[in-house]
This record gives sequence, C-alpha cells and structure tokens, in this order.
Amino acid sequence: MLKIPPPDTLSASDKNYDSKKVSVIIPIYNVEQYIEKCLKSIINQTHKNLEILCINDCSTDNTLQIMKNIKDSRIKIYNNKKNSGPSYSRNKGIKTAKGEYIYFMDSDDWIDADYIESMIDKMEQTGSDIVINSNIMLETPNSSLKYDHCKSPKIENKDYISPKDAIENTLAVVWNKLVKREFIDKFKIKFPDEILYMEDTFFQYAALINADKIAFYEGKSYHYTNNKNGISNSCKYKDINILNFLNAIYDYYKENNLLDKGVKIFTVVPSICIKDYKIYNAYKKYFKKINEYLCAYKDLYNELELFFSKNIISSNNFKEYSEKYPANVTLSYIRNMNKRKKAEVI
Repeated sequence: MLKIPPPDTLSASDKNYDSKKVSVIIPIYNVEQYIEKCLKSIINQTHKNLEILCINDCSTDNTLQIMKNIKDSRIKIYNNKKNSGPSYSRNKGIKTAKGEYIYFMDSDDWIDADYIESMIDKMEQTGSDIVINSNIMLETPNSSLKYDHCKSPKIENKDYISPKDAIENTLAVVWNKLVKREFIDKFKIKFPDEILYMEDTFFQYAALINADKIAFYEGKSYHYTNNKNGISNSCKYKDINILNFLNAIYDYYKENNLLDKGVKIFTVVPSICIKDYKIYNAYKKYFKKINEYLCAYKDLYNELELFFSKNIISSNNFKEYSEKYPANVTLSYIRNMNKRKKAEVI
C-alpha cells in the first residue's frame, strides 16, 4: 500500500500548492543597505508562484537601481508620484495584486527559503482566513536572537486563536501574517492613508476582528532588522501619531458595529506624555468622543487607563491639568494610589 507522508513532509509540488499565487507586497523607501538581501530571500522561496510587488515611495538613495539590477520576471516595480508613506504603498499593492494570498513584507528584512511555503501549508491545512507565524529572529550586525514574544497562556500551544486573543496577545505587525485575498476584499480592509505610525497595528485590529478562523503556529523564520532609519524609529510626534491610530480604530469599530466585541481599543502607552497644550487638546477631544464607550465597557480597562482618561476630561485646560497631574501619567497614578492607601489606613 502506498504510504502518504504527513503534510509537513510533502514538497510544494507534491501538495499541488504551486497553483496558489502569493502576492508579496513590499513598501520601499531608502533601503539600499537591505533591499538586495530582502528581494533575494523572496525570489529564492521554495514556493515559486509569486508576484513581488515593490512599491517605491520616492527613494532618494540607490534603492531603485539595486532593484532594477535584480533580474526576475516576478518582480514588478511601481513608483509613487510623491512620498506617501507605507499605508498608501501597501494599499496600492493590494489594488494591484493578482494572488489568492496576500503577504506583506518589510524591505529591510528577509525570510527563510521555505517561509512562504510553510505559511501556505498552514493555510491549506486549516482553512483559515489568516495565518500568524510566531517565529521571529532579531538580527543585528553581531547577533541573531529569537524574539520570544508569545507568553500569554491564551495563545501558547494553540493551533487556533480567537480574534480577541489574536489582537490583544500577538505581535501587531503585518509581516508575520498570510491573508486570503478574498477575505481582504470581502471586508474591504485597507491601511489608513492618514496614519504614519502604527498603521500595521490598525490592520491587525481591522483584519483579525473579522476573521472566522485564525491559525497560529511557529513556522519558518522571519528575520527582522532594527533599521534606525525605519518609519517606527524616525516618525516625529509619536504622541499625536499614536492618537491618530487610536481615533482610526475607534471610528472603524464604531462604523462597523464592532465595539461590542470586547476588544480593548485604547491602551496607555508609556511614551504618551501630555507635555503641551496641543497634545492635551487632542487627547481631550479623543476621550470626550469615546467617553460613552469607556463607561459602557470599563471592565475592559485597568485603573491606570481609566484614571488617565478621567483626568484629561475633568480638567478645564492644559494649565490646570499640568498643575494637578505630573506630565508622566503613570507617576501621577502611582502617587494617587499611594494617597488612597494612606487614607484607607487612617
């Protein structure tokens, strides 16, 4: 009798997955140091049915020429007319993509040769809308270390995870996920053009909440490079940009009747520091907008988060807020709790 090997030992051709086209979408801007390694790791994938969509966001270094020098018919280069950011570039890639599966990659990273094949394996075996790969290596000039980020018992040692657990307990990036194209089209999921920071976190919230089935596994390695010139490190005014993300998530969930799904849409971020009237006014407007929601779903939030929002809403202006509460809201919270404990003792 013919013995059929288990799915994880079959080659790509044996599995008949070669007919499944994957659209690899890469937003690109000034990555001359990294782009050759990135693209070569993709064109050398064991799964060959790929289209590699390189969206060049007006690079000013030698990136474009390096891409042109890599000869592979699957590579398609699109040049933005003006520098528009990663959200615009990824959305352009989605509109252009012809593949049954969508995979987003960052241009300063690289992947193992069978990375995409392992993602397709998991997708085909589970029938999931989204596959999340937890195997990430942090790369520096002197070391290669495993990024051990999945510590929640809600997701450890599980093949499938719920949308809520996926949103709140997995890494909020797009490059560790394979997504069905028909799923993206069905829910009209896209990146918000107005967000310059945490745009991939928005995609995490928008995509995962709509998924019927999410597969979670440790597959082949994604190699992440901490590029000091990357958008996450170079973005100015992070407080305001974090707020843009929070506003976009709230608006998306409200418009699509998702607020009752029990997912936290606001978290106190350590970098948030209300240090001037502009940031204060922006956050006050935000918290006033979501106050009814916070009151209805306060069980989702901890005391620090509720304390933060209450203090901003209750103060009349930035001067009053800064006089009542130190700039560091966490320190303010700790001092407030210490006062409460002393009062309880007395």
